[in-house]
Amino acid sequence: MRRVVTVDDAEGDLGSKDLNARVAAKARELLETGESGIHEIGGRSIFFDVLVPPPQLVVLGAGDDARPLVRFAADVGFRVVVVDRRPGYLTRERFPGAAALVESAGDELDAVLPLDAECYAVVMNHNFADDQAYVRALMKTPVAYVGMLGPRQRTERILRNLAAIRRTCARS
Repeated sequence: MRRVVTVDDAEGDLGSKDLNARVAAKARELLETGESGIHEIGGRSIFFDVLVPPPQLVVLGAGDDARPLVRFAADVGFRVVVVDRRPGYLTRERFPGAAALVESAGDELDAVLPLDAECYAVVMNHNFADDQAYVRALMKTPVAYVGMLGPRQRTERILRNLAAIRRTCARS
């Protein structure tokens, strides 16, 4: 018998409604800590196998310089998603280690790719307008980390532009 429990749902039956509820409650506690182990519940020894998904790295830009980053990140256990507005760059041949290839410009990123606090992002498209649009989109998400590859002056210019846009919007 087994019961599979997620944050929002539970499937399977352990033979008792009470046991099902107590196991689900304990499983949700353990999801917070990520710890597997045996716990006594209702006079039974229950093994909890907590499976934590790998961290997600979103690489925004599918140029040639993104290929080694995607390969290395996948090799060390990241679930890598490559995003670019150019479909010709988003191929399995170029990114065999990527879990997903997503065609998207920055202004539509949130509609095509859900991002949460467990995600990391690297902007490396090297097109100023595209990178600025991706950074603007990422600033509206709870991603844990946003990195940008390229010259420092370019990154600072993008951040200044976005700060100016925010100030203008705040005054409106």
